[in-house]
Amino acid sequence: MNHTFVIAPMYYQGLMGVLAPQPDGSTGWALPLDPGVRCLHMGDITELGNIVAGAFAHPDEAGNGEYLPLVGDFMSFHEIVSTLNQQGHKFSFKQVPPGATEMANSLGYFQAHTYLGSDSRDRIALANKIAGRQPTKFSTWARANFPA
Repeated sequence: MNHTFVIAPMYYQGLMGVLAPQPDGSTGWALPLDPGVRCLHMGDITELGNIVAGAFAHPDEAGNGEYLPLVGDFMSFHEIVSTLNQQGHKFSFKQVPPGATEMANSLGYFQAHTYLGSDSRDRIALANKIAGRQPTKFSTWARANFPA
């Protein structure tokens, strides 16, 4: 019996929803995360189906318990803010002390180990091969979906 684990990333759409920029004197993010640490594997959640379809189409390559993450970009919050500001936004990021325990624990884990863990490079490459395409980069997605 074949089985595959498809892993959703921190999705770009979350930056317009639950993790939308908040007013903090300017408009931006205030989170308990070092903005310079590249730790966020991200992607366009609408592209997750490409990996699922690819896994069904290629059970010989992806059906033996493989983990297939969707990753369009691997970024720090500094890079996210910089990308959006280059597209006409005026966002900021402020690192704050931990507040909500669950959020602080999640972000602390990402900062220490990255969203998918440090050994994800081969899994990402296999997921892209199985999907038959490269996922959309954040800058491309933001230009189309995060209007200035």
